[in-house]
Amino acid sequence: MAEREAEAGLAEQVARLTEAMEKAHLAEYVALVRDPWRLVWVNFLAGSARGLGMAFGFTVLAALVLRLVTSRFVRQMPVLGQWLAELVRLVQLNLGR
Repeated sequence: MAEREAEAGLAEQVARLTEAMEKAHLAEYVALVRDPWRLVWVNFLAGSARGLGMAFGFTVLAALVLRLVTSRFVRQMPVLGQWLAELVRLVQLNLGR
């Protein structure tokens, strides 16, 4: 009787272990590790996708920052123009002396 209970408990543990291995996709991982060229190819594709994603994200971010900076610069253009005109006038006065 105790032997049957031990077998039932062992069978339950094996079933749980099998389910956990299936959830972890362990068979796919082992197949991937056994084929080094496939592993290299998968990592190359993953790295390329990551790099393209970063490049795309940086481009969008840079465009937004550039848009924000130029819109603020255009609004302040008259102020900058007056400041530059005053600077030129002061330089000309100092050169004339």
